[in-house]
Amino acid sequence: MVCLPWAEAESRFTELLEELAIALLKPASRQAVANRLRLSWEEMRGIMERAVDRGLKRLF
Repeated sequence: MVCLPWAEAESRFTELLEELAIALLKPASRQAVANRLRLSWEEMRGIMERAVDRGLKRLF
């Protein structure tokens, strides 16, 4: 496995794409964002889980 500075170890997406997906989720549904970014439900779920993990790490 290769570590890249612009992606997390468990993600196949860049941090920028994940940030875009989370920003789009604020005014839109998960399905709408998944369709727009051409992501599967499982890929969206992974992006959301990693976003929650990052948020929790910042709190504690």
